[in-house]
Amino acid sequence: MKSRQEMWIEARRLEEIGRQTLEDRRRGSASEVALAASVQPVVLYSFVESVVRINAASEYEGPLTHRMLRRVEFSESDPEGPYQLVEEEIVTSEDGQLVHHYEPATLFSSDDPFDVLSAGYQRQDEDRLRERLEPVIDRLEANTFPEPVTSEAIAEVERLVSDLALSPVAKLRMKVDTVAFLEGSLEAGDFIARTVARQDCYQPEQTMTVGQRVCERIEVT
Repeated sequence: MKSRQEMWIEARRLEEIGRQTLEDRRRGSASEVALAASVQPVVLYSFVESVVRINAASEYEGPLTHRMLRRVEFSESDPEGPYQLVEEEIVTSEDGQLVHHYEPATLFSSDDPFDVLSAGYQRQDEDRLRERLEPVIDRLEANTFPEPVTSEAIAEVERLVSDLALSPVAKLRMKVDTVAFLEGSLEAGDFIARTVARQDCYQPEQTMTVGQRVCERIEVT
């Protein structure tokens, strides 16, 4: 798991590569610049491949394996920003048979590579948590959890989430979501996304400005 500082340092490195790419293109002739803008985007960063095994109902026996290939690309043609988070997904059966291949698609664009990096790492964390929660999701779908929700069931989910960097306040909010998730009023995908997003590294930085005002007063006695 990357810290916010580590992501910021990496983002600034990608920003420098993007700036250099622009400068290299602008040094060429008008025709070369137009051609460069229309060619394949530049891949600035590739995330570690995510692998998630899901026991989805299908014609194939056993769990389906979802391989997530994500990368940060630089392209001038996107009006939302030159930095894009691109994802490609490959689904295979337990015996390795190809089930589906989702072509690369842009999930997020921004003028700041930090936003794109953060979104990519956030999705990686969601993949990992999804796989850890899969047994719980299976039991919920099979209606094998006791009703009402017990403290043991809540503790089981909390153990699966324990490696996330959550503040004490975030843990309290997560506990409320856990009850809703186990009761069936909060979808698994929403629970996972909300829990991962509460990590310290994905929270916006809060800055405080301290100012000093000097006042003069004249007293007449």
